[in-house]
Amino acid sequence: TPGMQRQVSLSPVEPKGEHELKLLQQQIKREEAEEEERANAAEMAEEMRIQAEVEAEEDERDRTQAGGRNPKVVDGEMIRYDFSTGRRPRRMATRGDVRYDPDELGRSYLKVFGTCVLFLKLDPSFDGGNCGGSRLNQYTINMEVKLDQLPAPGTLQPLFSTATYNESDALLWISPEGLVGRGNNFGSGMTGAGGAQGGRLRPDQWSFVTAVFDCVDGMVRTYVDGQQCSVLPMRDDTATPAAGGLVPGGVPDAGDAMLACLDGGFSAHEQVCLFSSKDMTHNVESCNIRQFVLTTRALQPDEVGETVSNLRAEFQGGVAAAVIDRLRELGIDPDIASWAAASATGGSLEERVENAVNFVLQGQF
Repeated sequence: TPGMQRQVSLSPVEPKGEHELKLLQQQIKREEAEEEERANAAEMAEEMRIQAEVEAEEDERDRTQAGGRNPKVVDGEMIRYDFSTGRRPRRMATRGDVRYDPDELGRSYLKVFGTCVLFLKLDPSFDGGNCGGSRLNQYTINMEVKLDQLPAPGTLQPLFSTATYNESDALLWISPEGLVGRGNNFGSGMTGAGGAQGGRLRPDQWSFVTAVFDCVDGMVRTYVDGQQCSVLPMRDDTATPAAGGLVPGGVPDAGDAMLACLDGGFSAHEQVCLFSSKDMTHNVESCNIRQFVLTTRALQPDEVGETVSNLRAEFQGGVAAAVIDRLRELGIDPDIASWAAASATGGSLEERVENAVNFVLQGQF
């Protein structure tokens, strides 16, 4: 009709059935998502079931193992890793080669080769930190170690690091003279009464290395077999760092201002590293370890010797238990076997058993 114009819609006309098709697609996507969620939940449940079975098996092995659970947490303030059982501790991880070897006393120790890193997880109960920080700002480590040889002149052996994944330099090092110090500072070796030489590591000899970290006072004290080795500041204001954060001579300096503070690089959390540093050029051929203990407080000097004596006595108690077992296998009365084992000495398990048998035969009880 003249004067009338056709109205054209600019909106597309939805074909018949398109709405139903969209609803169907949405339903299919929901069902697929629900199925994926069920599959993920079932997979997680299966993983938890397997983990529970593995933990139950580990619990049973811990129950029958001398010393019990490994690592062992004592009173919420100490974690102890025992490497003398020949069985890998639960929270230990390695990056490199390790091997369990027997010692002369019938126990085992862990040999750590070359540039291998030993990672030891701390207990979750330590996560709250101390001294007002979120990390452990006061703590003490004890390590029973043996070096097949000391570092060559001009090199160092890394010993301990709080770097969770070995991403920074070690905090404690061993010098060619057997001193235990930090970064670029080993002191001059402490002397006792009458000028007696302080604690030093000796090649091919088991020793306890103790380090007391106090981030409140900014100091590290080191000991070897309970004898003070060095007292060192966490920060060395006299060192002049060269390019790359190294002091002259190429030794990593772990004592800068960022490390020497609460929750800084000297503070411990989550896990620690042994025998390695991000700079791998300082490692000796191998290191050996029998136990590692971390206490969540800074031990006083008079406590260090007592702690080392207790740890050594516990190890010797395990050796005595092995002697008792051997004597009982020979038909010796348990009470007499216990007395003879406590009295017998010797550099090997066989020597101790032989001496204990001689005590019994001679009637020295």
